[in-house]
Amino acid sequence: SDMQGLHGLGSLLQPRRGQEVDLAVDEPQPQGVCCLEVTFAQVAVRAFPSRDAIALCYRRKGELVFARSQNFAGWLRLAGEEGWMLAFAPEHGQLLQPREAKESVQVDLWSLCDLWSAVRRKKRMLTPADVKALKDAEEGTQIMAGMDYEHHVATGNAEPLVEDGLLTKEDLSRPEEWIRQRIFA
Repeated sequence: SDMQGLHGLGSLLQPRRGQEVDLAVDEPQPQGVCCLEVTFAQVAVRAFPSRDAIALCYRRKGELVFARSQNFAGWLRLAGEEGWMLAFAPEHGQLLQPREAKESVQVDLWSLCDLWSAVRRKKRMLTPADVKALKDAEEGTQIMAGMDYEHHVATGNAEPLVEDGLLTKEDLSRPEEWIRQRIFA
């Protein structure tokens, strides 16, 4: 509800006096999506933000999920798939752990979200091997993107990345974080 200066806006909404606020994600998400890891054995994806809502499916411990918005009661609206997930339950504790925004500065979270969503559409329920393969793919892509950045952009020789269509000449004038995310994608 605080736009943090985006488009010249500050705080847009506030809870009513005395109303309890339970945000699942406290820090701003610069990419407009938040990556979270499932930390409980199994967490339901619900049709709407209520424990009484039908469970559409379940996500298991270790899986990554992506949220595009949240309400003031600890529920997250998912990105890349339908549904809502609860981040904390008093009887179970933390269900979803947000990845710190600074940990994702070199990762295009929307691309990562698309990858996880595509695999889920094919498999519905992921195995531990699937989760490991997806996390390994992220790590490997991040390493390769970092090497491409250091070898080409940081040294002033970005032409091969432009020729391959990974970047445009205009992209090179953007901030480093943006360029790294673009190469990752």
